[in-house]
Amino acid sequence: MNASILCSTSDDAPDRWLCARTRVRQMFQLAWSPYETYAFGSDELLPLTRESRDNWGGLAVTMADSLDTMLLLGLDEPYQTSREWLLHNLPGKIMNGGDVPFFEVTIRVLGGLLGACTLREDAALLALAGQLGRALLPALSASPSGIPYCTVHLSSGRASCPESDLGESIPLSELGSVQLEFAALAHLLGEPRFATLADGAILAARRLPSVHGLYPSRMRPRTGGPATREVGFGAGSDSFYETLLKRWLQGGRRPERLRRMYEEALGGLRRLLRRSEPSNLLFVARADASEVGWRPQSYRSRTANAFEHLSCFLPGLLALGAHNNAGSNATAEWEIARELLSTCTELYERQPTGLGPERLAFSTAASVRAARIEWRRKYADDESYRDREPSPPHDYDVIDPRWPLRPEYVESLFVLWRLETVEAYRLPLRERGLRVLHAIERHCRTSDGGYAGLSSTSRPTLSNRLESFFFAETLKYLHLLFSEPSALSLETHVLTTEAHVLPVLALRRVPSGSEQEHAHDETPDGYGVTAARVAVAVDATGATSPPRSDLWPPWWPSEAFLDEDLVAEFGK
Repeated sequence: MNASILCSTSDDAPDRWLCARTRVRQMFQLAWSPYETYAFGSDELLPLTRESRDNWGGLAVTMADSLDTMLLLGLDEPYQTSREWLLHNLPGKIMNGGDVPFFEVTIRVLGGLLGACTLREDAALLALAGQLGRALLPALSASPSGIPYCTVHLSSGRASCPESDLGESIPLSELGSVQLEFAALAHLLGEPRFATLADGAILAARRLPSVHGLYPSRMRPRTGGPATREVGFGAGSDSFYETLLKRWLQGGRRPERLRRMYEEALGGLRRLLRRSEPSNLLFVARADASEVGWRPQSYRSRTANAFEHLSCFLPGLLALGAHNNAGSNATAEWEIARELLSTCTELYERQPTGLGPERLAFSTAASVRAARIEWRRKYADDESYRDREPSPPHDYDVIDPRWPLRPEYVESLFVLWRLETVEAYRLPLRERGLRVLHAIERHCRTSDGGYAGLSSTSRPTLSNRLESFFFAETLKYLHLLFSEPSALSLETHVLTTEAHVLPVLALRRVPSGSEQEHAHDETPDGYGVTAARVAVAVDATGATSPPRSDLWPPWWPSEAFLDEDLVAEFGK
């Protein structure tokens, strides 16, 4: 695309946000066209080779994941074509399906179907969502601990987790990121068992004593115990903490235990805050006390200071929590959200392509000190070592330079633009989103006019991958960023970790069957199931709803990850 026809970034340009919205709509159509031509009905398009692949179980993941974005963008023709294909073909694929990843299919396919039903009432799509939900449910119901299995065989219901270096285990993020979809399904169908089992997974995790509100990044379905001592807010953990807040909001600010868990997790987050050297960029580190054997301090610092693009969702999450008074210090949470967003902006703007890398390692004062000490020890007997001393730090080193069309940065831009009350902070957010849109246009276009991710943010080299979240999240968040608040209310809707639009259930009438069944409950959640019933149902599987130190001893041997200076800076 010629840069001259990009939407203007001039403040006085007329209708530039209308131009930006129009361009996002065109981008969706341009990306959809090669999928429709070369991969329609398949999970993903390989955009450079114009091939298809079924890497998520052959359930037309890109198609289902895109439905509610099409409705928001007013793309009725591709929506109707996709809807008809899914209604005709997906039931058989579910009935005869093999092993599928429970988490990915839930957030992409089930979430996509429910998002479409939220924006446009559709009994046929809801029935299809119900069929898929029942096929996925054994991942939860077959678990002896309440912690879900990673994989479920659609036709037989067999659930399992593949062996890994940490044994049979599931990431914390996959354990706690399916509750919004199953709660909505329970409410819309009047079948509370969906929500009971999904919410029970969080209660099962809660058996473990947390360390400042944080839980191990992998857990074992068969025992409910930890598979690692790592904690953090990056890959493997991120959307668990997101779901604590959003499930509470979805239930009409209930149940209260979810808000408390979220509040406690913010205490752990503050203890993982670090600043880079020399620019003082704020970031969230990770902590892991499970290392075996000795490692140099510089190596351990580099590992702890790893930061992923995925973590750029945190500014939006913190802003949403502060806006709803879910934490203990909204002022500090807003401050952290703004600073973390500023760090993510720096990561984008310091790259030649204007797009942020997948993973990097920050330098801190402590890591720089450790590296210099080790260097001097290594060359203690070499008189010329001072001439070869390490160069000054430059904030971070890129570990993984890819940009696979990721949404997390524009997600936070959108949420803060919607909720920010300080105009000086709010005004630049749309301009930053416009720069991302322009960078995608300049560097991610394929030869046939579609889009592909980048294999490196330092040079515009395309990769042969078009993830479904480009349609479901990246383009949706850009559209909402450039739209007026009336386009989608954050008071009446929640956006899942895959950005699917679901209703706040407390604002909707419970289906009559469920309403009658639970008419005697004194404290129903939004989907018609009491917190007590959820706890009882989980106890029946061998889990226990409150934390139980007699079941599991502390799995974290120290609190070495505290940074008291930053804890003091942002408050307890």
